[in-house]
Amino acid sequence: MKSFKVSLILFVSVFFVFSFYPTISFSQNKISSVSNVELARALSDKESDQQKIFKKQKAQADKIVKQAEKFRNQEAKQAELQVKKQKAQADKEARHAAKLREQAIKQAEKEANQRQRKAELQVKKQEAQAAKEAKQAKLHVKRKQAQAVKEARAEELQAKKQKAQLEKEANQRQREAELQAKREKAKADKEVRAEELQVRNQEAQAKKEAKQAEKLRNQEAKQAAREEAIQVEGSSDYIIIKTEKIPQEIFEDANYLVSIGKYEDALPIYNYAYDITDKKVLKKEIYDKKKEITKILSQQEAQAKKEAKQAEKLYNQEAKQAELQAKQQKVQLEKEAKQAEKDANGDGKIDTFVTYNGKGKTSKSETDTNNDGKTDEWIYYKDGKVTKAEKDTNRNGKSDTFLTYDDKGTTTKSEIDTKNDGKIDEWVYYKKGKIVKAEKDTNGDGKPDTWLAY
Repeated sequence: MKSFKVSLILFVSVFFVFSFYPTISFSQNKISSVSNVELARALSDKESDQQKIFKKQKAQADKIVKQAEKFRNQEAKQAELQVKKQKAQADKEARHAAKLREQAIKQAEKEANQRQRKAELQVKKQEAQAAKEAKQAKLHVKRKQAQAVKEARAEELQAKKQKAQLEKEANQRQREAELQAKREKAKADKEVRAEELQVRNQEAQAKKEAKQAEKLRNQEAKQAAREEAIQVEGSSDYIIIKTEKIPQEIFEDANYLVSIGKYEDALPIYNYAYDITDKKVLKKEIYDKKKEITKILSQQEAQAKKEAKQAEKLYNQEAKQAELQAKQQKVQLEKEAKQAEKDANGDGKIDTFVTYNGKGKTSKSETDTNNDGKTDEWIYYKDGKVTKAEKDTNRNGKSDTFLTYDDKGTTTKSEIDTKNDGKIDEWVYYKKGKIVKAEKDTNGDGKPDTWLAY
């Protein structure tokens, strides 16, 4: 629009220049050939003509401006029309893009449906394969279960026979063991009482000897006092001594008795010397000596009590040890009485070990069924009835088949480790001795994923 205005202004300017140029040239030529009056008249006419020309030119310019305005409006309309066309084109392209997008979505859905149908077909094929494998597994399990039921019944019958025989033998052995245990206990009790009596006699003898020794010491002290006693009679809180010795000599005699260990004999002599002396230094020495002797006598008394307690403790320990030994012997005898061995197949080798409880009833039996020297069957009892059993069918020394029984001794459940990895992967359930269902773990996650019903 700006370029259009500039073009219009240039056009109008050129138009005015070319319009006035002939008029000016004509006026100059005419003036040169007429008079002044005519010149004035001519000029007046000229001015009038120029005004007319100017008006004509102005009208022409207005016309041009209007034409330019009209042209501008036309261009604006054309531009608006162009914009509308572009918008219509854009809308058309947008609709086309939406249509393409819808077509792409439909195509994607179609492809997804195709993939889904393929996947469903694949799943059906896999299910058919799994059903086939399950059918085969069911047939295998059924055969194995039939074999297991057959073996379980045979083993149950054999176990009942063994149980009856072993219970009979165990009862006989238990009665003999109880009788022997009673005899051993009576013998042990007799020995314990004899040992107790001997210890008491030894204590009485020790006390008697201690009293005799004390009596002898007193007699010796009295004899020494009589030998030393002469004319002078002194008073004491403990004894009366007749002597002519001075307090210092009496103090030294008491010290001599202390040096040879006669503390009880020295104590009354110290008391006498303390009573008859007036010297404070000697009194202080006598007091210290008396204090020292009293302490020594207290220590001796404490030591004697300690030795007496130790002797009593030693006696109690020996008595307890004897009693414990008697109990151990009794337990060992009872244990021996609670176990029995048997040769079930008659080949001359022990292959069955039966354990009994305190009431003489079977609690466990262990059997070597294949005579390889290793136990491969364990049967557990409660109140004389079979409750569970374990078997080692692959001879690796570990249980891989576990059976559970009801109160009547009938199998209710069997659990089998078919892969020998220590994990149960097959379960069979029984009702009245017949299989009712089976479960199997084929992927090793510890959970059943195959179920069979009968």
